Amino acid sequence: MDAEFEGLNTILIGKPSAPHLQVLSVTGLDQQMISLLTQYLQSMQLPAGFSGDLVFEFQVSQGRVRQLVLDKQASSLKEQTVIELIRRSLLT
Repeated sequence: MDAEFEGLNTILIGKPSAPHLQVLSVTGLDQQMISLLTQYLQSMQLPAGFSGDLVFEFQVSQGRVRQLVLDKQASSLKEQTVIELIRRSLLT
């Protein structure tokens, strides 16, 4: 199976008690996969007080994320701790 690059655009919603991720757009995945990805991201526990856009491109092969790249120019969130938390979660 050929690997394809997929785009994921997420925004962190800053609620004081329960910040969570929201998927704004995804290309290259069907609706079921988008729903599963959204549920997974929204279940993540994030530190409070952060908000902004994160844009990732990732390579998916045989249903697994093989490579994940943050588009720093298109992303407004710069807190490295939060970015790494999300990045590690997407890779697992």
